[in-house]
Parts: sequence; C-alpha cells; structure tokens
Amino acid sequence: MIKQFQIMGVINITPNSFSSQTPLSSSDELLKTIETYDALGCDVYDFGAESTAPFNKSITESEELDRFKKILKPLIDSKPDVFKAKRISIDTYKAPVFETLYSWFENIDYKEIIWNDVSGVLDEQAKQTLLNCPRAQYVFSHTHVPKRELTSHHMDYVLEDLAISDLVDVFQRAHETLKGWGVLSRVYLDPCFGFSKSEKQNLELLKELPYLIRFTEESLSTNFRWLIGISKKSFLQNLTSLEGEEIEKSEKQRRSEFLHHSLLVKWMHELPKGGEYLFRVHDPLIVQLSINSFKYL
Repeated sequence: MIKQFQIMGVINITPNSFSSQTPLSSSDELLKTIETYDALGCDVYDFGAESTAPFNKSITESEELDRFKKILKPLIDSKPDVFKAKRISIDTYKAPVFETLYSWFENIDYKEIIWNDVSGVLDEQAKQTLLNCPRAQYVFSHTHVPKRELTSHHMDYVLEDLAISDLVDVFQRAHETLKGWGVLSRVYLDPCFGFSKSEKQNLELLKELPYLIRFTEESLSTNFRWLIGISKKSFLQNLTSLEGEEIEKSEKQRRSEFLHHSLLVKWMHELPKGGEYLFRVHDPLIVQLSINSFKYL
C-alpha cells in the first residue's frame, strides 16, 4: 500500500548549504545521518552536492562529482547494503552528474532512484538521460530558467505577475512533453517553492497549493505524485517575527520550523485525497510529527 504522505530527507554534502544543517565531510558521517533518518521513518534519501541558493555561485560538473566521490561513492562501494531496498534521490540539475551516480548504484538492489532536477528545463539532455536511465524516476520542477546551466541564477527570472494558472500551464506543457518521451509514469511534479518566485508569490503559493494540485490533476485527468519542499526557506523565516522585533537567526529558524509543521498538518487536511505527497525536509522529525498530529486532529 502506497503511503499518502512521505518523507524525503535532505542530505547535504555541500560546504555552503543555505540551511543550518552541518554539511557532511566523511562517509562515516554520511552513514550516521542515514541511520538517523532510518530511525525517523524517512522514505527517500535526497543527496545533494551543490547549493542552488541564489547567493551561491554555481560549480562545475567535475567539482560536483568530486564532492560525491569523496563522501557518497566510498559508502556505496564499502557498504552497499546500506542502500538496499531504499528510495534514493540525487539532487542535481546536471544531467551527466545524475547519469554518473545512476551508474554507481547499478549493482545495488535499491527500491527507487530519483533524478531531483530543479532546473525545470525539458531539453534534449533531460530526454537522453531519462532514456539512458530507464529505472530513474524524474522530478519536474516549476521554474522560469531558460537553460539548465542557468539554474543557480533562477532568481533572475522572476515574473512580475505569476498566477496559479500560470503554474498549471507549465505543468500542462510538461505533461505533453514527458508523455511524448514515454516517461510520464515516472514523473513527480514540484511547484518548487523559492525558485523563480518572489516572496509574495511564494506566500500565495502556500495558500493555494491544494487548489493548484486539484486544478492541475482535473485539467489533465491524471493523478500525479507531488514533491513539496518549504523546509528552511527564507520566506518562511520572514513570517516569524513580530513588527519591530529583532531576533537571532537561530530563533528565526526555530520558529520557521514550527510554522513549517503547522503548514504540513494544514495541507494534510486540504490536499486532494488519495494522492501521493513527498515532503522534502532537512529534519524528517518535522514530517513524522506532522503525520502523527494529522491522525489525531
């Protein structure tokens, strides 16, 4: 039986993550994180080696692979059973990077491997990678980036007026493209909070998320799997202080996680029933507590 609400735990091996999560520096630390996430009921393990926060510079393909080679590859080689029967996600917008990591897991009996592509660009690279990696699931993200190599500059492509219907239009076009490639059954959709969106647009999307999902699915007569990530987003932190109040960054983050939990419980009541929702978080405990709260409220 498929769980309606699932947990995607973020595992950063970046030196400059925007979150307060400490970047991992060794395979031993990575193993401990995976074991902790196991205990917290994590469903998907999302490995990332480049921060796409707008204040960070993009890195080269070789730099990104070097980070994965230093920490992830040794654990795959030495303890492959750690990944057995797991759902694995690779957070990269670089198609060759995903293909390389896909090959690393080739002889491991994992349950699912996901290309978490935040570029939102359905180009020839994406098509060929999905054809070259037939077991890969794919996250299509909503952004306005014209080329995949410009993904880290996504805030340069914020539309002045962005309505929920605009997101639906983008998902409809993606639906036709992905259907034409023959990969539609392998797709997750991600509204991609924080990417190519102003603070006002992100807040509007927070309110209208259930409507967006319902409208998209009804217009296409298709039930999708959805990835939703608002964990550690700055626009949430900006909601956590009273007028004139000055608080430390750590307190902002603590309050934003409380708000995060409240929003998850609210969405669990409002999202279309029967759907599959994957919540991407830096602390899986937040979703686990939200799921427990949902059961009793």
